[in-house]
Amino acid sequence: MRNSIVFLLIIVFVSACSFRSKSTATTEGYIIPQGISEEAKALYKQRAEMGKRNVNLMNPIVLRKARKHLDKNMLYAAKLSNPNVSAEEVIVNGVKAFWIRVPETKDDGNVILHAHGGAYVVGTAESIGTASRIATTTGMPILSVEYGLAPENPFPAGLNDMKKAYRWLIKNGYNSSNIVVYGESSGGGLTLATVLSLRDEGDPLPAAVAVMSPWTDLAGTGDTYTTLATHDLLLSWDMVKPAAKAYIGDNDPRNPLISPLFGDYKRFPPLLLQVGTRDILLSDSVRLAQTARKAGVEVTLDVWNGMWHVWQGVPNIPESKQATAEIAQFFKKHLK
Repeated sequence: MRNSIVFLLIIVFVSACSFRSKSTATTEGYIIPQGISEEAKALYKQRAEMGKRNVNLMNPIVLRKARKHLDKNMLYAAKLSNPNVSAEEVIVNGVKAFWIRVPETKDDGNVILHAHGGAYVVGTAESIGTASRIATTTGMPILSVEYGLAPENPFPAGLNDMKKAYRWLIKNGYNSSNIVVYGESSGGGLTLATVLSLRDEGDPLPAAVAVMSPWTDLAGTGDTYTTLATHDLLLSWDMVKPAAKAYIGDNDPRNPLISPLFGDYKRFPPLLLQVGTRDILLSDSVRLAQTARKAGVEVTLDVWNGMWHVWQGVPNIPESKQATAEIAQFFKKHLK
């Protein structure tokens, strides 16, 4: 029963929202990866039994249901990770955000700025999501930003909200050397774009940046968008392409502040990228790591065998605990 509940959390974009969609994937010949935990294998087995569905998140009815179900289930997953996690609303430079804390949180001057995932069209900071486990493993307070979502708030609304939150931290006494930034999926792409924009505008930069399965190429040019299309537990290009269009609007999808893969990474902070071998965004991380290294950035590309898109937020699998523990170690290494 527990595995069934956790699996439903993973496929919330798919099964919870696709109430009238037909399956577009076959389970015939589906290979469950070896060398992963039994808990993770159980999720793959259920995925193979149910198949993966493609939905148009820009259908107004689907989008409304997606937002409702994702927020509810991500909060549930966060509470499974740590039932004592809390979210306190705060307004930062006119933008809503939430302080994410656990009882062990130490307010010692170090802080994490967070951009949640959700293909730029769903998700909320209040649902906590991966921040529950990151707060638990780091013992640091997290400022998670309720940035504007498309289609109501296309680019650059979310980017501007993230910069306002970062500058609020600086204004309120946090030194840039005591700030680290992280995000997952689209929030990972937004994290990278935020730091690139802050650098270009002359702001002091954070001590380090960590991204989980970041969406760095909204033009969709990566080869694993195709080669891993039938292997990712959660995503497909057909599912996220309409969301990308809604976020991009009339802008160039290769704009580095939309698709940070195409950015210049000179003077970028130390960077950790975590991605799985069963994630359609694998090529987004690999190519970004190559680009950043060429610019002289200290890059750690951490590729996880058999893992799917943003597995770090799934409760009760060893790989999630280990991955977030490594993020905590990375932050500790680079904070003063």
